[in-house]
Amino acid sequence: LKILPGGKIFKKIVLITTVILITVLLDKTESRTAIIAFIAAIIFSLNTSISDTIKSNISKINSKLMAGLVLAALIAGGLYYLIRIRPASFEGRIFIWRTAIHHFSNNLFTGIGLGNFPYYYPKWQIEYFSSHYSPPISYFLNTDDTHVAFNEPLQMLIETGLFGFTCCIILLIYLFNKKSKENKTFVVTLKRTLILILIAGLSSYPLHCNATLFLVAFCVTGLLLNGKNSISPGIKKITGFGIMIFFLTQFILGLVAFKSMNHYLAISKWNSLREDLLMPSSQIKNGYLMLYTFLSTNGKFLLDMGEHLTDLGDTANALNILEESKKYYISSRTFASNADAYYQSGNIPAAIKNLEDLSNLIPNKFAPRYELVQLYYKSGEFVKGNQMARFILSMPMKKMSPEVILIKKETRKILFDARKY
Repeated sequence: LKILPGGKIFKKIVLITTVILITVLLDKTESRTAIIAFIAAIIFSLNTSISDTIKSNISKINSKLMAGLVLAALIAGGLYYLIRIRPASFEGRIFIWRTAIHHFSNNLFTGIGLGNFPYYYPKWQIEYFSSHYSPPISYFLNTDDTHVAFNEPLQMLIETGLFGFTCCIILLIYLFNKKSKENKTFVVTLKRTLILILIAGLSSYPLHCNATLFLVAFCVTGLLLNGKNSISPGIKKITGFGIMIFFLTQFILGLVAFKSMNHYLAISKWNSLREDLLMPSSQIKNGYLMLYTFLSTNGKFLLDMGEHLTDLGDTANALNILEESKKYYISSRTFASNADAYYQSGNIPAAIKNLEDLSNLIPNKFAPRYELVQLYYKSGEFVKGNQMARFILSMPMKKMSPEVILIKKETRKILFDARKY
């Protein structure tokens, strides 16, 4: 509030209004990450506003111990409460973290590559459930189609490895050592904003949101431009080499911006194709073929294009595009679309393989397993068909629904008819 213009009364009104709005939103959303960040913000505020007398009393050894015990009790009680709000979601995130950590040693120093977690993690999830026939029930029921780690530091570690993660830590240490007498309040506010974003990133994905990334960039830039650093006091003289590096950086940024603009325009045209329900199918197909040059490495675009070709009956080209999309993007929709295209082309074994991967990606879904039962019997794999049918009948339900009840009923009928032969 110190950097906010206006008098004390105005600032208090803004503070009270903000707290009320945030409280209402937290009650409606029950977002545990937002609650944790809100509590951290309150602690920062109290640390700033409490008097020096209270701080001096807390600094005493006995008071420190008591304050620490109270704080520890509050944190433990708060975490327990937050976990109990949505225990299923918490167990699902624990599974994601354990699975990601299990594969960390595969690329210990260099990581899997920045931005590659959404591609590799579904593969790891499929691998886990295909090799664990009786996984913990909490993992089985709470696994979903996910492409983020719900933990930004962990995802950064997996993607960049020890080398990249260490560089990030060094950068943070450098930024948090920044001090400024002239803009002390501003610099402290930037640091606390970064801390709140990092806290939110422990159980969510704020760095995957453009608005938050812009805020992070603003904070980093503000800290770099304000004050001195106890580690590196700064460059006193700009050399010719520094000028060359500056212009080279600007040139590279210009190239990236130009390429990004072309990609953005292609994405906009793709969205127009998807939203125009009155456009003839042949014209839509030509539009996809034109955009393929610009979006040939965009897995979601290739998946959408393959689905459109499948709807047109062009299964040969659809399968090529759909298989190509797997190189860049993997999701439940990827396997479902591939299975459908292979089935239409008459390649039952390939359709079965994609449905098996889909069932291992999201093991608690009944529909893919029911389709597998039908295809197993159709291809003459009666043993696998019987095993899958029995598995469906014994599967726990995450949520009761008419569709699941119907699938169990039809599966029971299929299994009963199979015993006659």
